Amino acid sequence: MNCGFACAVVSIELPPLRQRADDIPELFAHFVRAACARYGKPEPAWTSEDMMRWQLHDWPGNVRELKNVAERFTLGLDDGLPQPPAGADSLASRMVRAELGYIEEALRSAGGQVIRAAEQLGLPRKTLYDKITRHGIDQNAFRQMSPPKE
Repeated sequence: MNCGFACAVVSIELPPLRQRADDIPELFAHFVRAACARYGKPEPAWTSEDMMRWQLHDWPGNVRELKNVAERFTLGLDDGLPQPPAGADSLASRMVRAELGYIEEALRSAGGQVIRAAEQLGLPRKTLYDKITRHGIDQNAFRQMSPPKE
């Protein structure tokens, strides 16, 4: 039996990475952990701004490019993405910052309780959890804060 013929029966098509921005944090973290294990390095920390840049990138090299960026980041090299021109502030980056601000404010006023914050924002709980992950927000930091007194 020809294995190549048998294996060609199933074809899986995935949209390009640029259309799956919600997958980037999880994929990036996976590639960083793999690179840390391969190179014997501690896992580096990244900011929500780093993650925002990675999620807004077009990824013409798709998942392979993301893996290379994660490896370069793990090794302490640059983040692998072209730097925006000085003073450039795209609509997309402004929208991401605005969304981040709304989420952080809702978490702050809800004392870190995601269900209450989701209600304030009019979002399903799962959607808010996805956005918290995408932005790299530490929701525990908001749990330590008490909600403002009214």
